[in-house]
Formats: sequence, C-alpha cells, structure tokens
Amino acid sequence: MVTRTAVLLGLLATLCLPASARAGNPPLNANFFRPAVHPGALLNVDTTLMPDAMAWGVGAFFSYEYHSLRLEDPQGGKVYQILRDVAKADVYGHFAPTRWLDIGLDVPVFLFIRGDSPPAGAPLTQVKGTSLGDLRLGLKFRILGGNGEGFGLAVSEDLTFPTATGGNLGGDRYVTSTTLLVGGYNRRGWDVALNVGVRLKAPVKFLDTEPGTLTGHQLLMGLGLSAPLICGRLEAIGTLEARTRLTAPFQSSQHDALDLMAGLRGQIGPVSLTAAGGGGVLAGFGSPLGRVLIAVAYAPPVDRGCGPRAERPRPADEEPLPMVVAPPADRDGDGVIDSADACPDAAGLSSPWPKRNGCPSDRDEDGFPDLTDACPDLAGVANRDPLFNGCPPDRDGDGYIDVLDVCPDQPGDDLSGADRLGCPADRDGDGILDFLDACPDVAGIARDDPMLNGCPKTTPQRQLVIGERAEFVLDSATLTVQARQVLDIVVNTLVDHPEVTQIRIQGHTDDLYSLAHNVRLSRARAMAVRNYLVGKGIAPARLVTEGYADTRPLDTRDTEEARRKNRRVDFMILGP
Repeated sequence: MVTRTAVLLGLLATLCLPASARAGNPPLNANFFRPAVHPGALLNVDTTLMPDAMAWGVGAFFSYEYHSLRLEDPQGGKVYQILRDVAKADVYGHFAPTRWLDIGLDVPVFLFIRGDSPPAGAPLTQVKGTSLGDLRLGLKFRILGGNGEGFGLAVSEDLTFPTATGGNLGGDRYVTSTTLLVGGYNRRGWDVALNVGVRLKAPVKFLDTEPGTLTGHQLLMGLGLSAPLICGRLEAIGTLEARTRLTAPFQSSQHDALDLMAGLRGQIGPVSLTAAGGGGVLAGFGSPLGRVLIAVAYAPPVDRGCGPRAERPRPADEEPLPMVVAPPADRDGDGVIDSADACPDAAGLSSPWPKRNGCPSDRDEDGFPDLTDACPDLAGVANRDPLFNGCPPDRDGDGYIDVLDVCPDQPGDDLSGADRLGCPADRDGDGILDFLDACPDVAGIARDDPMLNGCPKTTPQRQLVIGERAEFVLDSATLTVQARQVLDIVVNTLVDHPEVTQIRIQGHTDDLYSLAHNVRLSRARAMAVRNYLVGKGIAPARLVTEGYADTRPLDTRDTEEARRKNRRVDFMILGP
C-alpha cells in the first residue's frame, strides 16, 4: 500500500507524553484550497482576464475534502486522520473600479469538520463542528494584454486576516500575504495561465519535539488550462498547484504538495456553473486524498476572444490586402456602439447605467423619451394623441390633468379660479358662472343680492336665522361644542317645520388664506354641518351644501372682529 508520509516526523516521541500535556490546536491553516475571487479564474489559478470597468459579481464555492491531514504511527501501524472530512463554503464578491484593477473579498466558512482523536500525548485536540476561516482580500492588477488579446501579464495580491475560529486548523495567527505574478495566453476561448509567487506567513511549530517548524513562508506555483467546448458557453478546465518551503524548496515531503483538479464550467448569460474534482499526488500536509466542488457565480462574462477570425485563403503570388478595421456598428449615430447601446435604433445619450446607455433623454423617467413626451417634466402614461402622450392621466378628457382638475370626472373649462379649474363653468346655462351662482343647478337671473344671484325670479328663498354662530376649530372643519349646540337648534327647527323641503348649508371663511384654500375649507365646513344634521335624523334630501370661501363677507373691515363675523355657516331656505 502506498502510504502518505506523516505530517511531522518524530510523532512517536510525543506519544509517551502524559495526557496533561495536551493543549489546544495551534493557529495553523491546513486548508489550502483558496479559490481565486476574480472573474475568469481557473478555480484557484488566476488568469490575465479582467472584467469591464464598474463590473461586479458574487459567487460561492462549495467544496468537500477528505483525508487532508493525517499522522502515522510507524511502530503501531495506525493512521490518525486528523482532518478526515472537511466541507467548506467560500462566499465571495468582486468589483472592478477600472479595466486594470479588480478587488475581491472571500469569506470561508467551514460547514463541517470531522477528524480522529489525536494519539494520547500529542499536543492536539480533536477537530469537529463548524467554524469560520480567515477573511481574504484579493487585488489583481493587469499590466498588459489579456481578454482575448493573446499574451498577458498581471499581478495578484491576497491578504488574509486572522478571523478564523480557533481549534479547527482553519486559520493563521497573523495576517498572511500571498503575491503572485500571473502570466498567460488567451485567445478564441483558450486560456493558459501560469502563477508564480510567495506566501509570507508566521512560522508555526506543530509539535514540541520537532526541531524545526512545520509551516512558514512558502513558494507557490500554479498552472491552469481552459479548453472551449462551446466558446463562451462551455469549457473544460484543469489546474495544477504546487507548494513547498521558500527557504528549502523541494527537500521535505511534509511541505511539498502537488494538487490536481479538472472539471467543466458553463456560462448562461451572467451566471456561471462549475463542477470539478481532484486531489493531491504528494504527501504534503493539507493536500487531500480527494476533493470535489461545485461553484455558482453571478457576474458579466469576461471577453475570451470568441469572435470569428476566419480569413480567406489567398494565392501565394497575391499581394496581401491592407488591413481595414471596420469601426464598431452604430446604427443610430449617437456615438454609442450598438453592442453597448440599450436603444440602438434611437439616438440617445451616454449613460453609466447599461439599461439607459445610448437611449434618448427621459427627464421624468416615465419610459417616454423627451422627444415624444408631451409632458417631459411630469411622469405620465401612454396616449394615442401625441399632444398628450407621456402626460399624467386626464379621466374626463377636458385637457386638465387629474392632479390639477378640481372636477376630474366632469369635463369643464371654468377658469375663474384655481378651485374651479376643469369644472363646468355654468351647469344651468343661465350665463352666471357656477362660482357666483347662488342656484347653480337651476337657471335664474342676475341679482344684486349674492344670496339670490342666479336664482329664478319666483324662487321663494329666505334665510333661516339662528341666534348664534356655529363656530369651528381654527382653520379646520371640526365642530366645537358650541357649534353642536347651535346645530341642535337647527335640527329642532327643521323637525318642527316639515314644510321646509330643502335648505342650503352655505360655508364661509375669513380672508386669512388663499382663495383655493378657503374654498376647500368652506365646503368642508358645510359638509361637516350636513353630516351632523343627517346624524340627528334630518333627511339627506332636504340638505344641499356649498362653499363660498371669503367671497361673501358680512363685514369688509380689516379687523379681527370683522373676520369673526365672516367665519360662519348660513342656512338658506330653498323651498317651498
């Protein structure tokens, strides 16, 4: 049987130590699968592919490793699987502020860790349960090439921070730095990447009897390959990653590791799916006997040079034609090429938002370009009439939008005031505007008395006189206790005189506010009185309301006493 070399030599010398010597596990990160957080990477091997400026993405790697750290007892013939089963999720995200820099962040979470109990006397404790790994910040700088342009060169820098939960051999004691020089060649979907660099980390002594240290600075090498099966849609990927001690490379089986991985990656729009498997072929610690993983990511796909480049064969004696590079297509001529133009058939403006880039201006953001929006500064709805397309709705079709139309369900063109905009100007057609017509629904004649102006000549109208005024809370339609007492008198009067078939409740205000405000207030007060009378048993058919604002003052003086007189509710007997 081919055995994997023990993580540390001299383990047997520790077996005779008393159990009291056992301590917590040292701050050692024995999990070396650290997927690259940058788009276009081949699992844990980085490439020179870079996303477009302002592009971003998120994703997760779910991996399972078995037999990644073991100790052997040559005398007893027993093998201790210190890390037997490790299930981990690497959740990451990245953002590219420019086409030359990409920033990523990885949060490793060990979902499940299980291992054998260490031999008695070994300064270790059994690993188990869930834990958090070291937070990793990744930066990648593209120097030249890449993105389907052939040879490329980049520099990658990863910093891990000691955020790991202690005891599960999943994190280092201090900040570690991993610097890689990334070279590669990518063209027509093919990608070959070579990573060479160092990982600087604090040395950790694993066993007290070991004269040296188990871990320390490392020399890293990685090789990756992707072969297009369907260019830009499906590719086969493979990686090889080697690591050894930086100070004495390739001289210790404990520190030398070679991990191989292979799998498939598919791209559906901005979503990529990866499935791969592999394991270690050398005996270095942290190199698993087997590893499987699946990954899902959301990010705009990077350019892999999948466009056609076929050339017409020419006779040997034919002079080569000068190369003519056709400019990118721009059908609408707005300066935004069609591949990036969200509205390629309508000239527009450049925008940082992909869904609006190259589209005509739309100031009110109602979906109608300003060129065809009849109301470019007011969000509206579609209308077959170009004079109203993109304007707010107008239910009665009188040309006054509903938000300004005082009578949105009655077409009209009364322009006598803001409170009458869009209302019928003269409902009874007697030539007297409704606002000035004391009988707006019955044709009448003009009179000097505003209480009778516009009413029929023979209409028996008279005022119902109450000894006191019905007062309201200032600038509101709320009845005071005093007003309710006055209205109770009106209730008794109407009950005692059933021959009075109808009265008009007329609301009035002072002149402290605008006309439109006072119209609404006077109407509200008249309606509040009507509701009170109906609640007391008066038939609704006997009551009509109207608000006259401050247009019919009893006292025109500019005094508080005059204003108090003008703040009132009158009761006009309409019939019989």
